[in-house]
Amino acid sequence: MMKKYIKYIYLLLLVFLFSTESGRAQVIHITGNISKTMRTLDGKTGGKEPLSVPVYVFDNKKDARAQANLYRQKGNELGSVVNIKSNEVVTPDYEGHFEADISANGALLVISDNQVKLIEIKGTQLNYDISFTSGSNDAILLKGTSVYAKRKGVNFSEQPPLDDGPNLHWNVSIGLPENYAKKHARLIFQPAALDAESKDTVQYLEPMVFEGFQYHHNQIRRKSYDYERNDSLHSYYDPQQPLSEKALRLDWEVTFPKPDPDKSYKWVGKVSLEDYTHVYFKDNKEGSANSRKPWKMLDAATAKCEMDLSSRFFEQVRARLQEVPRDLELFFVVGKDELTSDSVNQQTLDMLVRELRSYGRSLVNFTIQGAASPEGGFNSNKSLAANRARKILRIIGSQISSADLVVKEPHVYTWDDVADSLVRYGQKAEAEELRKYGQAHDLAGLNRMMASNMLIQRVMQNQRLIKSSYTIRRNKILDPVETVWTYYNDPRYAEGGTEMFSNGDYFNLLSQIKDSAEIRKITMRAYKENMARKTAKFSPFAAYIANKVACYMLDADSVNLDILKPFIDMQAGIEVSRPIAFDNSYNYTVNFKEIVANQALMYLRKRKLGEAAFLANKLPDTNKFHELKMLIDLQTLFFKQNKTPAEEERAKAALDYVMNTNPVNRAVLSTELAPELGYTYKQIEPLIDSLPDNLAKKWYLKGVVVANDPDMENVTITDLINKYGADIALKLQAIDCPDFLAYFQHSFDLDDSFHKFFNTDANISDDLRKRYPYKEASIPDYRERFKYITMSTEETAPVETEENKAEEANK
Repeated sequence: MMKKYIKYIYLLLLVFLFSTESGRAQVIHITGNISKTMRTLDGKTGGKEPLSVPVYVFDNKKDARAQANLYRQKGNELGSVVNIKSNEVVTPDYEGHFEADISANGALLVISDNQVKLIEIKGTQLNYDISFTSGSNDAILLKGTSVYAKRKGVNFSEQPPLDDGPNLHWNVSIGLPENYAKKHARLIFQPAALDAESKDTVQYLEPMVFEGFQYHHNQIRRKSYDYERNDSLHSYYDPQQPLSEKALRLDWEVTFPKPDPDKSYKWVGKVSLEDYTHVYFKDNKEGSANSRKPWKMLDAATAKCEMDLSSRFFEQVRARLQEVPRDLELFFVVGKDELTSDSVNQQTLDMLVRELRSYGRSLVNFTIQGAASPEGGFNSNKSLAANRARKILRIIGSQISSADLVVKEPHVYTWDDVADSLVRYGQKAEAEELRKYGQAHDLAGLNRMMASNMLIQRVMQNQRLIKSSYTIRRNKILDPVETVWTYYNDPRYAEGGTEMFSNGDYFNLLSQIKDSAEIRKITMRAYKENMARKTAKFSPFAAYIANKVACYMLDADSVNLDILKPFIDMQAGIEVSRPIAFDNSYNYTVNFKEIVANQALMYLRKRKLGEAAFLANKLPDTNKFHELKMLIDLQTLFFKQNKTPAEEERAKAALDYVMNTNPVNRAVLSTELAPELGYTYKQIEPLIDSLPDNLAKKWYLKGVVVANDPDMENVTITDLINKYGADIALKLQAIDCPDFLAYFQHSFDLDDSFHKFFNTDANISDDLRKRYPYKEASIPDYRERFKYITMSTEETAPVETEENKAEEANK
């Protein structure tokens, strides 16, 4: 009995819970848009106009239907007013957007121009698009019209991108007019880095996310109070600047590490404004592919380090083998390996023996090869050539004792070889005829041609010569006086000749010759010969000569990291001595101080700042390397973010030092860093004008200053007359190009390498480049304009005379 009672109570409890749960209204958050379909000028009804009419919210459908029927009955009666009784009334914004909290069993009632819309809520649907048809009295919708703020658009203002070497710094301001953003909206700015040349997306950057207070509050509710887990953009949300209907300004600043320091990159970005269900505005923008490179024109050549040509770079000649070819004109009895008994053969052999014996034990080997012309059978010719070579080798070998004697495989020429020789001498027709006879084995034709053509006889005679060569070990250094005489007078030692100078000889040459052009010529020749050897990195003289070549390149503002690379070990200290062989019989040095310094400077010019700083840190803190270290500190620390106080001090000290190295560097840094240093271009201009006129940098910097003059396009003819005089002013007015292009052109004329700076320089804005593009066809105009604008007022103004004064008075 007790069990039945408990079971009954349990069933009653379930019924109560079920009835209570089913009777409770489930509240959901909905959004919607109200609009009217309008006719357009073409007679179609494709246009929509947002409506801002009341939206009546009912928590049950029955009440909503009753109020709708009441309005249909009373609303059209003349003078009647129907008061709709609802649970809540919401008013859409100017875009027709509304939102409300409502029961899952509720309904909406919307009335426009006596049209009644009853919308019953479906628990799974969160957005409702309510559209009314236009009436006969409605105006025509003009497509393309919009609110003024929307027509104005989002404003992107980009500061010129800054390239410090390994990084690009982008700084963009995004301005939204009034009424763009709303309290129930979210703004997303998604930037990305783009390869400027290939247009490929390299990397998506961290987005910026801003939300209106109401949007953020409702998003948390929609995400079941777990916004951070369910919203993928939650970590980028900025709570400090909530969206509202007010005008908005956003600042985006980022440092982008370049994947490839030698490539150009630009940013692209998409701004979108969205509410809970759709994106209602979006805009795509992209930045400039050009950038400011503030260090590009710094004069760093004074930081290079020369090496003194001291005795530590003198090298005794180490064993070097040299092969000497010799053709022997010896005459044999026809068809035999016997030499003819005449004085010419004996004289040739005696001269060869004397030459070989003169080298003594330096003679390493003697090689001989027989040869045969194509007449006769191949096998017999080959055998005869080999026997003749062995005959000569026995004669020579009996008179020299220290060298190896080698007989090479004989060479038998063909009729095609003879024909090829005829072609080289211009006898193409005869060559073709000879080939034809040779292929057909026409002995009569071949004999006829040999008898009638003396060139064929001479070619075949040369083919029968005995080929020989010998190898000697050279280890002699010419004395200093002999070296200089040999350099200027002996054709064998000319560049590309049969003989080569040793490093000891080059040391003597560089020690005695004082002409700078001749020294450069010798240096480049010695560098080329040394670097062709695999053992170059072990040679102290090769290190010296490579450093000298690197200094030439730095003077020319050129970079090649491979020149000094063989003589540097990035992991070792300074001037480390190492053995070449296991027996420690010969040591070589890596990381000469001057070579480390110049390689660091090369890395700096290549904009590899990390490698430059790493090498510079190995060097001692002496005056010799101070300028190099200041240049590196300036470029690595000036734009570094979150610098420590010590780094701030180093960056300031480096800037002051480099500024004062010379007037050129002061002018360059003042111009390139004008925004960071707070200078105006008008302040800088006198500094640039003081530079020498033959300096390409002067006119390039002058072009930058003039291109950034806000009054550049407001110059009148009166201004020109006051500055240049009437005659020049009229000529300038006839030349249709701006002054800044004239200055740049003169810079290119002095040094064409400055053209590459101009092509990617953000100091000249993209807008200015579009309005005044640099044109090859206009170069004569640029040069003509430069000639006139660089004339002083005294040169161009008319000479004042009494007649001129009287004439002016009459006017």
